[in-house]
Amino acid sequence: MRGVDTNVLLRLALVDDHEQVRAVRRLTRELAHANEPLFVPSIVFCEFVRVLRRVYKLSRDEVADAIEQLLESDHVVAEHGDETREALEFYRAGPGDFADYLIGLVSRSAGCRDTVTFDRSLAGAEGFSVLL
Repeated sequence: MRGVDTNVLLRLALVDDHEQVRAVRRLTRELAHANEPLFVPSIVFCEFVRVLRRVYKLSRDEVADAIEQLLESDHVVAEHGDETREALEFYRAGPGDFADYLIGLVSRSAGCRDTVTFDRSLAGAEGFSVLL
């Protein structure tokens, strides 16, 4: 298994730097041939969303589709995979950021009764308590 950084996922999703895209495609072919997956840490998914939204100005739906495509790949293993998939569902339907939902779900699976935040957009969201 090989871990990936955010920039590698961005090249896969955006195909915007031909030299880097070729390198990533070569890597994925080699890994697929060896039946070796890519490991995507949770923080990489969070950075991925932030960059796609803020830098590339993609819509929430476009970003969610890109994450979903990665999660559906047979060659991608997501850290906190179940929580990442559920965070994606909340992100598609709710007002919060993907990272917020993932934080809440990872906290829940660690045994926390809730996640405390100042983010008012999460008021009423399952598993969150807004302070103030």
